[in-house]
Amino acid sequence: MTLALCVVNPHGAWQTSDTRLFDANLGKPIPDPSTKQFTFMTPDGAGTIAYTGIGWLSPDQHVSGVIFKLLRGMSADVESTLAAIAAFATDRIAPIALKHGVGHTFVACGFRNRVPWLAAISNDATALYHDRVLRVGNPKAKSISAHFVPWFFKDTGTGVSVVAGMHGSVSNSDYEILKRIMTKRPERADEFLRLLAEITRRTGKHAPNYISEESYGVRINPTGRAFPPHAFTWGKPADQGAMPKSLLWGLDPSSAAEGLSVGIQAAAGDEARIKSAFVAALRTMMEISVGQRVVHNKTGRRGTVVNSFADPDGDVNLVSVRWDGDAKAQSADRADFAILPPGVKT
Repeated sequence: MTLALCVVNPHGAWQTSDTRLFDANLGKPIPDPSTKQFTFMTPDGAGTIAYTGIGWLSPDQHVSGVIFKLLRGMSADVESTLAAIAAFATDRIAPIALKHGVGHTFVACGFRNRVPWLAAISNDATALYHDRVLRVGNPKAKSISAHFVPWFFKDTGTGVSVVAGMHGSVSNSDYEILKRIMTKRPERADEFLRLLAEITRRTGKHAPNYISEESYGVRINPTGRAFPPHAFTWGKPADQGAMPKSLLWGLDPSSAAEGLSVGIQAAAGDEARIKSAFVAALRTMMEISVGQRVVHNKTGRRGTVVNSFADPDGDVNLVSVRWDGDAKAQSADRADFAILPPGVKT
């Protein structure tokens, strides 16, 4: 069900998300931690996004993983990135959420051209305030829609605090903390992350089936730099599988670094294997998800990516694309085409 918290003001953006998944069919929480947050950097800014509601599209399709693959390879601006998520959510998440009566909300914040912004994408457009703290995305909402509606504050003014998900479980005293800090500059850069994590911990004790005490947090500074995530596990080992990932102008450095670390350890000092691990990490970082729809920058032709790397041992910029109307795929330089966001008629 999730609890996602964020504070964004001219001094920074801070967001935390718990790691709990709940099996609605079995009526009990899933023990394994889950990542429900990731960061993205674009030509005009950066953002951190978390969600509450539906966790899985199917047993092997986690929402965060599918969304991450959707955006991988796409070098879009902040608004286009959010629009792509909204279109995908309407197509893939809305039917499942409507069937089960679940409110699902993405909440995001960050900086765009050094201006703080806040966005929500939800199938439940109801937004409430509690002592000036914005509450969005109640998973138990009664007004579930068949489509997702995005709203985007391009300037948050002096600042705003947001509680997404199980906001009814947050105590009045914690709402007071969120109200107090929303316009402030923290004495230490990561101070607000810890405050948000402590609120999650207390709320998790109150509603353990729906919210984990553990959470992960991300900070973005006014220049648009997204810092590495913090794990708040309160003495327990941090699960790397629940660590938020990051996209850098459509590139996937977090997955590449993870694979490189594993590859170097396995190489055990073997120079050839270490070199191979670096090559594999580079390919992971530059991978474009198979199935992405693309448009050629000069001809306007549209097609589908069928292989992220047309030359398995050579140029990483060559991608295999099957252009509409063609029987066979052809090599294409990734600089020659753009990825079509979801919702574009093909």
